[in-house]
Amino acid sequence: EKELIPAKPAPAKANHSKEPVKLAAGVTQIEAAAFSRMSGVRVYDSFGGGRQVNFEKSVPGSWLEYTLDVPAAGNYSVELKAATPNDEQIFDLSAGAAKPVQIKIPNTTGLWGQTPPVEVRLEPGRQTLKIAAPAQRGVAVRYVELKLIGICFLDAPQFRENCFCIGLISFAFYAFLRAWQRLFKATLRGVLAVFAEHACGNGRRLRCMANLPCHHHKENHPTVTTEGIKGRNHRVEDSKPESRHRIFNACRRKIR
Repeated sequence: EKELIPAKPAPAKANHSKEPVKLAAGVTQIEAAAFSRMSGVRVYDSFGGGRQVNFEKSVPGSWLEYTLDVPAAGNYSVELKAATPNDEQIFDLSAGAAKPVQIKIPNTTGLWGQTPPVEVRLEPGRQTLKIAAPAQRGVAVRYVELKLIGICFLDAPQFRENCFCIGLISFAFYAFLRAWQRLFKATLRGVLAVFAEHACGNGRRLRCMANLPCHHHKENHPTVTTEGIKGRNHRVEDSKPESRHRIFNACRRKIR
């Protein structure tokens, strides 16, 4: 086993974050030393600039806690930029009171490297993200990276703010379709009426015999008598449009 040697032996003051870190829509990178609370870790200056947090070999049960401002509920991918000269290193990552998930830290031979991503669920509002080392043999952490990979649409602030506009647009679209439907029906009736007037030589007689309104009479004809059509009287019932169509066609054939 090898013990991780810090960049500089003199501990530096931590950048305690008093305000929560607001998560972005894409990737949010949090300095490891910008924790809100901690236990059993030490902060050192890093060779590449900034500060690193060391989980030392002789301090089991050490942990870091970060306060986050989550704009919307969603699933986030979490990665660590870490360094360790040993194998089989594990951190426990938990969000709020949720069950912890394990982060496996590969052996980077003491150089900075990325851990495999793990997924956590964050609810909207102020949340805590905790990184704990139940048992390890020396790990340094440079930063924590969170990436939004899935969002609950109903919890999105944009959806809640634009809910009224969505409903208004839907109602206007429905009203437009209803108006277009009524206009289409009215136009179709007019076209059929013109066709009926010009389909045969005696349009007035045809409309009367088919019990359709015409400008030559003040009212419709409930009883239609057709001479030469099987020698019988045909009565048209308003509640039976199929009978009206049948007599209409019979009258048209007779007039021709």
